[in-house]
Amino acid sequence: MVQYDPSPTATLEAHADEGHAVIIVEHRVEEALELRPDRVLYLDDGRTRYLGPVDGFLEIADPSAVKLPFEVVLRRMRAGWRSDPAAAAADEPAAAANGSPLGTESGDGPRLTYRDVHAGYGPREVLAGINATFGRHETVAVLGPNGSGKTTLFRTAMRLLEPTSGEIRVEGRPLAERTVPQLATIFGYVFQSPSQMLFARTVREELVFGPRNLGRDPALFDGIVDEVLRRTSLDTLDDIRERPPLTLSFGQQKRLALAIALALQPPGLILDEPSAGQDHRTANRFLAEVASIPNLESLYLITHDVDLALTHADRILLMRDGVIVADGPPSAVIGDEEAWIACNLRLTSLLRANARWHPAEGRLLDAETLARQMVASERTPA
Repeated sequence: MVQYDPSPTATLEAHADEGHAVIIVEHRVEEALELRPDRVLYLDDGRTRYLGPVDGFLEIADPSAVKLPFEVVLRRMRAGWRSDPAAAAADEPAAAANGSPLGTESGDGPRLTYRDVHAGYGPREVLAGINATFGRHETVAVLGPNGSGKTTLFRTAMRLLEPTSGEIRVEGRPLAERTVPQLATIFGYVFQSPSQMLFARTVREELVFGPRNLGRDPALFDGIVDEVLRRTSLDTLDDIRERPPLTLSFGQQKRLALAIALALQPPGLILDEPSAGQDHRTANRFLAEVASIPNLESLYLITHDVDLALTHADRILLMRDGVIVADGPPSAVIGDEEAWIACNLRLTSLLRANARWHPAEGRLLDAETLARQMVASERTPA
């Protein structure tokens, strides 16, 4: 069995050509289809929904649940397909439900500033002179190949790695003036692998560890636990407060890691690979729920998922070899095809469709919404 990664495509094809069987287990349908599979097994809720040729799968798969190539979504929409309204509403990117919604910058200065920042691990330099400013009220997606410096960029902001030169300022103050616990009240950091954040005996102990160490009133702990469990949809699990964290599924651990960050009530969140291990619908709902958290002002995403960045962020940074090669609204950055190729990022069918369609809004459209608008325009008399 082979877990698919875009890089070994030729190796897998050669392996199959030699007469060996290749089984790909993957959420990213568009990438997997590049390997021209002979058959598709489509599972849903533990049951076989389909087993057969690719064309048949593309005709029965739910585009709101499975990230299909945009051309397939458009064809299905033209044929009359419509998603379940409740599911579609849950998948829509959401703004924060407070007075300062995500994507609306205020005049009180940036949240995070880098000035010619260099950083690395031993002799290996990872950040090679970063200059960037992150606002207090925006959703920023940082994309780039492995080793480009995406995670290191934010590890330096949390003082998990000290820069070798340059200056980082957090809310106008030099980073050196803030301790790691203080920074945790400004940025909630959710690691790519949630198990890296889990160590306590029970879920409740995980959630109160931060507030207790910051000297918060113990009388508030039960309320904090109730609130963050509800915010992350973990409150419906039986005996969740007394469950050992590592007995939870990967997706539940991901939500618990977010709950741990939210327990400190930070105005900003840093999510490292928020869609890792989650299917298309779950990842979109997860980010929509995050964006609707009251009092959340800034959201910074580290991701390889181009389509997720296009449809959830109002600003995109492309990184390669420790430098920023493009920075701007998605509608502007998608036109820089050379930058995408230089960063070894997929020019997905949704990216190309958005580039052709040029929607007016700075945040681009998800496949279903874009297809719906294109079909409507085709039916509107000139």
